[in-house]
Amino acid sequence: GAENKVAICDKQNGASVARVLFFNDAGYGIEFDVHLSSDGVPIVSHDADTLSDTGVHLEIASTHSDVLRELTFSSNGERLATLDDVIREVGPSTPLLVELKPTKRVKDTVAHVAERLAGREESVALQSFQPQLVWQCKLNYVCIPSSPIWNKSNNHANNTSSSRYYILRNSKRNSAVVS
Repeated sequence: GAENKVAICDKQNGASVARVLFFNDAGYGIEFDVHLSSDGVPIVSHDADTLSDTGVHLEIASTHSDVLRELTFSSNGERLATLDDVIREVGPSTPLLVELKPTKRVKDTVAHVAERLAGREESVALQSFQPQLVWQCKLNYVCIPSSPIWNKSNNHANNTSSSRYYILRNSKRNSAVVS
């Protein structure tokens, strides 16, 4: 069968558009994290602030996307990516696993991310450590697979597993499995 491959675009690996495109061209599914900017734009970043990526300390949730888009990665000089940048650059069949980072703006985050992912339901899944984000997605966007990530701090009595396994369905490309 087809080999399951996924590229993790995280704090250690970076989430620049060039990195996303490299893995897209290699046939990988792509996993990355998003935070919502002050004006409702999903920004691809592991951290809630920009310090470790750019050397400039700005909280993503309280900063306008225009300001964030002017920042560049310290490591390679590329601009921070938005979810729109990633969607525009990858093919519609590229599996995407999007982690919604914890936020107080649950409904806004889910609405802005789901709006941008419309039409990709067969090649996208959402995950979050914040159960409210997942529940909001399941209530309002049932066509997008979504699941909580369990850890010791949010583990419910009926779920004692700290592992996570997600499968992205796609008939034209390799499936992506994250564990």
